[in-house]
Amino acid sequence: MRKNQNPLTYLLRKTWQYSDGNKSKIVLYWTMFIMANLIELLPGPIVWAKIINVITQEGITKQNIGLLFTLLLVTLLIEIFFWGFHGPARLMERINAFKVRTNYRKHLLKGVMTLPMEWHVDHHSGDTIDKVEKGSGGLYSFSETTFLVISAIVQLIVSYAMLVYFSPSSAFIVLGMILISVWITMRFDRVIVDQYKQLNRYENNVSESVFDAISNITTVIILRVERLVFKAIIGKVEKPFELFKQNNRLTELKWFLTNMCCAIMTILVLGVYFWQHIGVAQGVLVGSVYLLINYLGKVSELFFKFTSMYGEILQRKAKVMNSEELTND
Repeated sequence: MRKNQNPLTYLLRKTWQYSDGNKSKIVLYWTMFIMANLIELLPGPIVWAKIINVITQEGITKQNIGLLFTLLLVTLLIEIFFWGFHGPARLMERINAFKVRTNYRKHLLKGVMTLPMEWHVDHHSGDTIDKVEKGSGGLYSFSETTFLVISAIVQLIVSYAMLVYFSPSSAFIVLGMILISVWITMRFDRVIVDQYKQLNRYENNVSESVFDAISNITTVIILRVERLVFKAIIGKVEKPFELFKQNNRLTELKWFLTNMCCAIMTILVLGVYFWQHIGVAQGVLVGSVYLLINYLGKVSELFFKFTSMYGEILQRKAKVMNSEELTND
């Protein structure tokens, strides 16, 4: 198994691999998630833009009140259609995630039980238990939230297409800032993922010590070494503190730079749009500006989604790869 492979494709492949007998359902609920996101991203903002344009151009009159009420009803129907796809898909996804976790646990336990006695002598039970739980938990957490990944991809494609439609020049600005943001995130996460691996190993060691203390608690009490054992465990708990602080500093710096990319992108796109429409005879429809700002907001939201999701995916990949050691030794 290559260690440097993309964490998203790694976890997607693992999810698919341990979804035996349920793979057709995966295709179905992923398709439903795509449909739900298209319903949310396309008709909704366009209907609200129409409402804004009607009000700003005509005011609220007896002649258009029926139209405005109809448009409001359409927004409710959009929500109903969205949940008609999203709700059942989420149920299928979570059921599949349970099966993935069960199958992966079976895989790890089978691997542990087929290892020779020498391996078990050299490896602590507490460490093994922690790896099994963290690995299966990491894969479960990912496989029950693939809708977030699909949502982000659909949101990016639709929002980018709409921005290009309303302001073609914004295409280059948005694309450039997205690439810079992705580059920043991946550069930081090269370091952060190694830190996650080290932190996972520290946690394995803590679990190992706790397991020892609790499984031998009678001996600990008889020998009256409670304080010594407690002190040793706390020492292991506190040992990764400096690494933890360093990890958090890097993470917050990554968030700051992502936020700056988002702010610069918004200012540049709106600035160019305003400049291009100086003195336009027919004026600018407020609804069009609303749509531009709305889809810019969607792309900005994606900056944070990507940064957050990628960090979580890296953690989950690190946990799964840590547990894979049980079958690779």
